[in-house]
Amino acid sequence: MKFLLVSGIYFPDVGGPATFIPKLAEFLVRNGHQVTTIALEDSKHIRSPEPWKRFFVNRKLPKILRFPLVVGMLIVKGKNCSKIFANGLHEESVIASKILRKSITIKVVGNPIWERAKNRGLTTLDINSFNDSTIPKQLFFENKLFCWTLKVADKVIVPSKELETLMKQLSKNCQTQVIPNGVKVQNLVKRQKKYDVIFFGRLTQWKELETLINAVNMCQASLVIAGDGPERFSLEKIAKALGANVTFVGEQTSENLKKLIEESRIFCLPSSYEGMSHSLLEAMASEIPVIVSDIEPNLELIKNETNGLIFRLRNSENLSEKIKLLLDKTDLQDFLKTNAKKDVFEKYEESKILSKYLNILVT
Repeated sequence: MKFLLVSGIYFPDVGGPATFIPKLAEFLVRNGHQVTTIALEDSKHIRSPEPWKRFFVNRKLPKILRFPLVVGMLIVKGKNCSKIFANGLHEESVIASKILRKSITIKVVGNPIWERAKNRGLTTLDINSFNDSTIPKQLFFENKLFCWTLKVADKVIVPSKELETLMKQLSKNCQTQVIPNGVKVQNLVKRQKKYDVIFFGRLTQWKELETLINAVNMCQASLVIAGDGPERFSLEKIAKALGANVTFVGEQTSENLKKLIEESRIFCLPSSYEGMSHSLLEAMASEIPVIVSDIEPNLELIKNETNGLIFRLRNSENLSEKIKLLLDKTDLQDFLKTNAKKDVFEKYEESKILSKYLNILVT
């Protein structure tokens, strides 16, 4: 079969879809299928050859120009494909699929309308309250288009039950299926520990990193933050004002990130919103003990004091207590990280998850 895979980002960009689409493409090719990928990019990257056709559109183009350009490219490149799979650029992909009369599966890892509202300062509500409220007028059309996309897609894949509930609120007739994110289980090199706590991921409002910075300052622990995003400058100011032992290292290559994980004792995810965190799965697979906030998507992965520790959302004191407890008890560290890695291997190992996508796409 011939597949057209679509993404808003693509390796070496940072983020789950950036690495997921190449991995899915490779898996499909390995199983005898033909693949074409279309994605956005900021600038021309020198990429290694891959056994499928790749096409890119400049992300920096104004959306009023980029949107029809992407739809046009999807129509041209999708004419001879059997099915379309979109992990981003959902609206453009669904429009093209309807013009071509092709089956389309989309993967949704969050509510892009809420994320845009947050990033543009149009709401202070959490995602559940936002879904129950009146949509800001600046996003009215985008919201209508996204809800239509959910309704007419042949299949909507989400990584968590919580996200499935949210999508059903937006479009009760959407055909959802939960497939968790996958990760490759890897063995780390034993290195001397330089940091007590690590966070890696995009620095956005909903990662709640101010809570983590306050917590490590309370228990006088060291923290390394790997990643970039709109909140970096304000977080650096907060850490400096507190005199907290926080190191910001920016975006990292996969090799450098692996080294940072090996040099850290604990991974912490303080988010107020996740679909299903790739960073959390990577930490669990890397056999580093984890502490997470008590939001539903995290609770689907972590059982308190079994494969990680759970703290109350936005409660720096409670998080500080959990960090201190884990730093003081190496036997607890060993117990939690061993169970977490076992869970990942049994439920979230990359090849098992990719096989689930293959079954959906070839059906």
